[in-house]
Amino acid sequence: MIRVIQSFRTSEVPTWIADCMGSVRSWADSNGWEYFLADDDALLASLPEHFKEKVGERWPMLVDLGRLKLCQQAIQDGCERVIWLDADVLVIEPERLRLPESLDYGYAFGREVWVEESRKVRRGIHNALCVFEPGNAFLDFYAHSCERIIEVHEGDQLAPQLLGPKLLKALDAFTKMQLIDEVGMASPWVVEDIVAGGGKRLDCLKEVVGEIPPALNLCSSMLSDDLGNSLVEMVKSGAYQDVL
Repeated sequence: MIRVIQSFRTSEVPTWIADCMGSVRSWADSNGWEYFLADDDALLASLPEHFKEKVGERWPMLVDLGRLKLCQQAIQDGCERVIWLDADVLVIEPERLRLPESLDYGYAFGREVWVEESRKVRRGIHNALCVFEPGNAFLDFYAHSCERIIEVHEGDQLAPQLLGPKLLKALDAFTKMQLIDEVGMASPWVVEDIVAGGGKRLDCLKEVVGEIPPALNLCSSMLSDDLGNSLVEMVKSGAYQDVL
């Protein structure tokens, strides 16, 4: 059994976020995989009380550990593979979204190519996509590391990406993790260009990655609902094909 997991609140869900999650669910269904959507209560219930008390309202950190706890539960439930995708991942071309049939060490994350407004490119690793298989050595270590980091850090040290891309990038520098290109990152400036029918930031991304990935994380914390809705409508209508 393969389980695809996402998490989001159940009230006041932006239309484009609902469409993003719908695209992931359709992709999972088309592959015959189990789809599981955890609401806020379910995600919070998976977290240790001491962690929640220390983190407080820092929701990105809550989700960073919550996704790992939900993945651990899926492995305990007997899943042969668990796939986490952030709620703001839009599957643009489901027929092209093919993950590796086997993983080098039983786990993998997404490769990040982030284009700034200035067209500066930042490369890294993202956890909008996480893939884990039973017996991997990393999942439990990663969850433990997240808890320990929160125990030993205070105040301003608790940066939003501390448990996600920052930690993963540091670990990747030493361990060279398996990274997957099929779920990319679209900065709001790249989304602006796509919606506008083209632009220098989109061209910059194409120069680095070649073919645009079949799924994109749209970074909801930075993207306006208007842009999100516009991009989703382009994908629904097929108009994106003329741009990407």
